[in-house]
Amino acid sequence: MAQKTIQTNIHAHEYEALTNYALMMGGLDVTHDVLQAYDPFKTGFGRIFMIRQPTFVLERIPDKMKKFKHILEYGNTGVSGIQDIDVGTVDMSGGYTGADVTFQTIATDNANELTIKTYEFSGSPIREVLHFWITGVSDLQTAFTTYHGSSVTPNQANQTAEFIYVTTDQTGKRVEHVSLWANCFPKRIPMDHLNYEQGQHELVPVDITFTGKRYESPQINQIGLYLISKYQILTDSLDFNGKFNRTDVINLGNKTDYNLDNGQIARSEDNGQWNIPNQVDIPSNV
Repeated sequence: MAQKTIQTNIHAHEYEALTNYALMMGGLDVTHDVLQAYDPFKTGFGRIFMIRQPTFVLERIPDKMKKFKHILEYGNTGVSGIQDIDVGTVDMSGGYTGADVTFQTIATDNANELTIKTYEFSGSPIREVLHFWITGVSDLQTAFTTYHGSSVTPNQANQTAEFIYVTTDQTGKRVEHVSLWANCFPKRIPMDHLNYEQGQHELVPVDITFTGKRYESPQINQIGLYLISKYQILTDSLDFNGKFNRTDVINLGNKTDYNLDNGQIARSEDNGQWNIPNQVDIPSNV
């Protein structure tokens, strides 16, 4: 069985000839064979998936929660919260000079907040759900947990969410990192943008910050790979669909022909039979 690492089940470095070249020492060699060794990690390709929703919110306002989830997953402009893993140390002193020797203690993952950046929409779907979520757990007047009349039993598991965050390389398909964020609860309800100042009419970027706990493992990597494969998005602009098809063209109205006798435009009912050059390949689904 192959040794597990944090890259098991996702994209790992595969160019075994890397150690055959001097890379950047003694000058930069970018000839074909050496160039294969230079495959730098490029940032900026991340996706977030809300894999568990707060149970009581989903029960009481399912349609609004569905929109909230969709905005976070498909309308986000950034995801942050991953922190470096730090190693703690302790020193032991000894000898006549009091020299120190350092020992390692524990490795600590400092990631305890997940922030998803997006924009507020007209009708305030972000603020509405966050307000319902937070005040259902802690009422602004009484501090009671009411779940706004939900039959769900008050419990931490029923009022928190879980996310999977996936980072890919520039192909959008090869997964570089996956992390599971559990026990996620929003820290605030965005309200500051509701203030008014004359002459100021701006869009509303929103940072939605959740407290939570981060996990990563080969099994979580596999789930991230499943999610990327299941929820595919456009990667090649040549596949872009303009949402306008043959039927829509017919419905534009009568077709026209050029009358060679009088130079006028002749209009007739459109039956979808057009003189299309043979060299044009029209897909069957258009």
